[in-house]
Amino acid sequence: MASDVEICNRALRQLGAIRITSLTGDSKEARACNDVFASVRRALLRSSTWNFAIKRVKLAALTSTPAWGFDNEFALPSDSIKILEVDGFQDDEWAVEGNKIVSQEATELDVKYLADVEDANLFDDLFIDCFAARLALELCETLTQSNTKKTAAREWYTERIRVARLHDAIEGTPTVQEESAWIDAIG
Repeated sequence: MASDVEICNRALRQLGAIRITSLTGDSKEARACNDVFASVRRALLRSSTWNFAIKRVKLAALTSTPAWGFDNEFALPSDSIKILEVDGFQDDEWAVEGNKIVSQEATELDVKYLADVEDANLFDDLFIDCFAARLALELCETLTQSNTKKTAAREWYTERIRVARLHDAIEGTPTVQEESAWIDAIG
């Protein structure tokens, strides 16, 4: 099972830096990892539709309403990174505004979203590879000041993200294209 420290140490090993035992340690490496770890995790989660981070939820309408344009609003799940789908609605029938979803739906919304998964034990193995590679790229300047190592870290990340997205897509459910006037005109 992976841990936050193990992921950081994979990145540090790639850079030829000293390994850490804790993100809260007093070394330059630990401080650098701690500074960027959560933001890199969230950005990487948001960058693709990772199957391990998909959640579904029913949201009840809030008692407050939007000032105009929509009739109802719904609080986003607290762990939401990105809304993927509001079941039964076209993209123009709902919108994310701030920390809410606005819609015409009166009672509840069925929402599929990407969650901010913080527990490294829940990460897909290929996501861990990408995460370590992205951390290495992010930490490279701070820890090495080497353009050569930064180029190598960028190449490592580019390859790892390509492989991870490919495998994640293969395991995912294909998107069914709904009929539309545009598709009918082609067919």
